[in-house]
Amino acid sequence: MTTTDAGARVSGSTLARRRRAEAFRRNWRLFRSHRSGMFGLALLLRHGVLLLHDLEERLLLFFTGYARDAEDILEDQKKRSESDDEEMLANLDTVARIGEETKVALEAGDTHRFGELMHEHWENKRKRSKGMSSDAVDRWYEAGRDAGAVGGKLVGAGAGGFLLFYAEDQGPLRDAMANEGLREVRFSFDHDGSHLVTRD
Repeated sequence: MTTTDAGARVSGSTLARRRRAEAFRRNWRLFRSHRSGMFGLALLLRHGVLLLHDLEERLLLFFTGYARDAEDILEDQKKRSESDDEEMLANLDTVARIGEETKVALEAGDTHRFGELMHEHWENKRKRSKGMSSDAVDRWYEAGRDAGAVGGKLVGAGAGGFLLFYAEDQGPLRDAMANEGLREVRFSFDHDGSHLVTRD
């Protein structure tokens, strides 16, 4: 190995670590914003409750019937990130960018753009691990898109959990998912955060 080769390898490793650190900082800022409630407060102050009502109406959640532990998927992502895997680091950079664009879209009250970014995020996330999706999930997701969903993603454990869609016309999407045998789970936003529930 020449001195030039060694220097290039060290330089590349340093650059990868810097990129990973910057992606972490961007995601951490977004996480802290969500955790503190500042993001939700900004939405309410800028657009009132109409934006949240719009999201509650147009976001539809469907149970896939699957539930599994995502530990193996997360461990694989962790190892690839720590080994400076360029494909993984580029994927995480894209996630950070989509997160920033999603924040901008919601602060502007542009829920359609929010739906488009959901789709972009899901397509990017699927590339991160083979266990992220499954043939069944892919079929259901495409059925939802064909029924008019602007975007969506799988939430919960890898290749299982729930499918979350953003649709401006919910009727065709509900019919499509019912035809696939998926049950809708109604939900609303909770502004109180996590809290302990006890039973006597």
